[in-house]
Amino acid sequence: EENIFRPDVAQSWLQQAASASFSCAFLSSPCKYFCVGAEDRPPLFTVSKPLGVKSPPPEWLAYQQRGIAIIDFVFDLIVALDSSRTPWVAENPAQRHLKDSPAFWRECVEWGTLWDALEARGLFSKVPTVRVVFPYCALGAPYQKYTMLVGSLSAEPLVALFRGLVCRERSLGIRRQVQLRGFDERGESRTSQASGYPARMIELVVRGLLAVRAATAAPTAARVSESPAPLECAPCAEEEASSAGATMGSSAAHQLTLS
Repeated sequence: EENIFRPDVAQSWLQQAASASFSCAFLSSPCKYFCVGAEDRPPLFTVSKPLGVKSPPPEWLAYQQRGIAIIDFVFDLIVALDSSRTPWVAENPAQRHLKDSPAFWRECVEWGTLWDALEARGLFSKVPTVRVVFPYCALGAPYQKYTMLVGSLSAEPLVALFRGLVCRERSLGIRRQVQLRGFDERGESRTSQASGYPARMIELVVRGLLAVRAATAAPTAARVSESPAPLECAPCAEEEASSAGATMGSSAAHQLTLS
């Protein structure tokens, strides 16, 4: 059961996290509540009001409350994982208001993110983290979608795999990619088309989780500082994961488990 809006389900996950039931954790909470591409609603979370704007439109109040529940659950889950010294990495779209970030987007500087909300809750002053920002297009996607990974210090082997990924078109001053805002000519949400991870991202996440698990199990034997082989030359990540007891992906967006 994964419906964390049910108190019993949320509590079950928090208890497992606090009791070190996982060798490592990858958290991918719904990002739609903070989505900068939603043209059918106003921002419900902003940089100045990261925990929720006051007096949102009545028709969006329940939606905002679900977003607040997500923030609270992710905060509590990370604190629980940290208390049990379980390595963790969380994923969500990158902040758009930081001028020194490759994800800076002038049109969306007021839109808040999960990271702004967690910072407002004081998470990053309590839990030391490592982080990286990267674009999906560097992993083969036809759209840019800047994303951020934030993890525990012990999850550096995973986070490190995403360092140095850049948007080639941006570096060349080219702007040809589809902008993930609004709806396409068929009336479908452009942001929903980018809800799934690129295949290469899944490969890196699986490889990173296995490296983190190996480093945690045998830190003196793990060679986590070595640079990974290029994806084109590396063994199939699915075979690599399978041999280590991992189940990789599914047709559902953001689905990836290690058993």
